[in-house]
Formats: sequence, C-alpha cells, structure tokens
Amino acid sequence: MMGSGQLKYSKLETSNVTVTVYDDSAVVSGTSIRQCSAFPGSTGSSDASPFTAFFYDDVYQQRRRLEGCGEQPLRPPNEMLAPPQSVLPPNAYYCLAYVAPAQGHNQGTMKAAPDQDRHLYIRLEQGPVYHFQDWPNPAVPLVAAGVYTVWRGATLVYVGMAGRSLKATDIERQRSEGGKRTGLFSRLSSHVSGRRSGDQFCVYVCDRLVMPTLTLDQIASIAAGELSLDKLVRLYIHQHLSYRFTETPDSKTAFRIEDSIRRGVLAAGKPLLNAATSAL
Repeated sequence: MMGSGQLKYSKLETSNVTVTVYDDSAVVSGTSIRQCSAFPGSTGSSDASPFTAFFYDDVYQQRRRLEGCGEQPLRPPNEMLAPPQSVLPPNAYYCLAYVAPAQGHNQGTMKAAPDQDRHLYIRLEQGPVYHFQDWPNPAVPLVAAGVYTVWRGATLVYVGMAGRSLKATDIERQRSEGGKRTGLFSRLSSHVSGRRSGDQFCVYVCDRLVMPTLTLDQIASIAAGELSLDKLVRLYIHQHLSYRFTETPDSKTAFRIEDSIRRGVLAAGKPLLNAATSAL
C-alpha cells in the first residue's frame, strides 16, 4: 500500500528493535513513532499528531503464510534451543506486523530478563490474544510444555505453566507417536471448563472474582443445589478472560518463566491471583 501511495507517513521512526533468531525462526519486536498523512480509501484524512505503536512478529510463521503452508504450532523443540544470532539470515523473510497498543494497555517497562528468554516474555505480554469462549484453539499444540498468561482487559490476572516433567526429547517423541494431549492444550482445556476440582486457577477465579459478585439469592440457590457454582465460574471465564501462550523447549524453562512473571518481570506487574510474595 505504501508503494501505491495509498498509505503515506509524515513521520515514521523505529527504535528499540530486538531480533532473536533460532534456526529458521525469528522474533522481531520494537517501538515505532508514526504519523499517517494518507490512509487507504480515505480522502484528505490524516493523524492529528504522532502516536506510538509496538510491533511484534514471528518471522517463522510469516514465512509459512507467504509460502501457503499456514500456521505451524507444532514447532520442533530443537529450534527453540538453538542459540540466538545478532542478525536475520539472508534468506529469511523480514516481515513486521505493527500493532497499535490496545486501549488501557500497560505501557510500562519490562524488568531485566535473560536475553535468551526475552522473546518468550514479549509473546506472553504483547503476543496474540485468544478468548476462552472460543476454545478449542487450533493454534495451541496438542503436545507441548509452555507458559500462559491470563488477562482481563489490560490487567494480568494469572500466569501458569504446563507440561510438568516434560523434556525436549519427551515432547519430540510424543508428537511423533501421536500421543495423548499433554501440556498446554490439556491445561487450558481444564480452565475453559470452569470446574474447580483439580484446577487451582478455577478455584482462584471462584474465590476472588466470582464470589464477590453473588447475590444472597444466588448463594441460597447454590446451597440448595439449584445453581452450579462451577457453571458461574465457567461463565465468568468465558465472558471476561483471555489468554496468551508460548511454547518452551521443556518444563524447566516453563517453570523459570512462570516464576519470574509471578515475581513481576512483565510491564503489567505481578498477576492478580497468584503473585509471588517476593519480588525480582
């Protein structure tokens, strides 16, 4: 569109660009100050003043889309383990997806995090957002260790990990064997159900978010067995909460990422429901 003249910028500055490359995959993120002077399909409209946008993209997925392969959520763990490089390889597709900050988005600063994990934190705070009510999600791999963050608007509500005790070799083997759903998929599926039995997240949602909203009549109906509390929890999760997720090469990495987010590494601060008592 820029080449055709339909989209023009009177100001376009990019800064704080971070590129992390592992094999044929790359994560590109940064900040852009922009001011449009022309929009596609518009006549004379423009931005009154410059605004800040944040961009984030997974070049591996962009490459697959351009090649007509579609998304590939089942990325082999060994690709995540490859050491980062300073620049994109010459044959990589350099595709940036600009995303304007959502209303109420926390624009604070991410606290110090190891370079090898930074792309994971970015994905968990600025990556694609999925709504629980739209489950099942084909983007979530059936077998994977990983971390997920739960959001209510711009508020970080909860962070969790999945794939306990999974090693990279376990993940690769179970995927090749077409084994049962393990890790991220099964954990998020449990949360979607709203059932408190065996699900600490649903217990937190019930105690902290649902119970304070109940009327005396609802409490009486629950006590009489006429109203299911689990159904109310499920309804709340579906109506108010969304999530982001990222795969990790193994459960050890997932534990480390989850712990640091509980202690406040993200710009959004500590999670509402399961914050750690100690800080970073």
